[in-house]
Amino acid sequence: MESFSMDRMGLVMTKEIRENWRNLLMMLGVMLGTMTMAAILCAQSTISSPREYDPAIGGEVIAFTMLFFAFGAISASMMFRNMNSKESRLATLMNPASQLEKYIARWLIFIPGFVAVYFLFGFVADFVRYIIYVGIIPADIHPVRLISIGDVFKQRLADEWNTVLMMFCIIQSFFALGSSVWPRNSLVKTFIALAVIGIAYIFIGIRTVDLMIDDEVRTGCRIYRGDDISPLWLWIPTVTVCIINYTVAYFRFRESEIIERW
Repeated sequence: MESFSMDRMGLVMTKEIRENWRNLLMMLGVMLGTMTMAAILCAQSTISSPREYDPAIGGEVIAFTMLFFAFGAISASMMFRNMNSKESRLATLMNPASQLEKYIARWLIFIPGFVAVYFLFGFVADFVRYIIYVGIIPADIHPVRLISIGDVFKQRLADEWNTVLMMFCIIQSFFALGSSVWPRNSLVKTFIALAVIGIAYIFIGIRTVDLMIDDEVRTGCRIYRGDDISPLWLWIPTVTVCIINYTVAYFRFRESEIIERW
């Protein structure tokens, strides 16, 4: 068997969607319902606020961003969900396709596929909010309009959005890695592991800053802290971390056995 075939990978992706359509549909339904409720709550909370613009859109951007992280982690943790039992592992490993094709098919569904569907659902949820409130809120209170890409990615917030997207990419890659290590209850286990690591890094960071400040006071030399580093340069370590996480997840998946040993 050749190592990689686009046609075979497409068949694997179709098979994954067909066999897991119930779980995928349930996740999509919960995601769309949650986003729609968030949009409606944002509109309801500003229904009596006199403005020259639609204040619900600002609340939607914040709510959708928070839900983006939550559902992104859930989606990534589902990458290897069907490897959580001996029967499902046997069916996956016996599938006549290379491990690379199986991995890329899952990655496309749960990583970039999730992002595309999430942005689509954002506009759908906002459209529902618009349909409900365009006839309820008088024009003399504030206008009701649909959200646009410009409302989300404002030029003056470019640095902030760079940071948000970098954090999202790293977090999602860690949850994908956790899914390959712990196919069962991956979301909870990965969250606990990241929380422990994060707390450790916070304490280490605080201690490091204290040492740097003490050293600066003692020597009188100002330590350069890199305040002028462009956020674009931070994409280099971000992409590096993501590549490492997804590569390790692939090798973990490639070495999977029918009987789990660790």
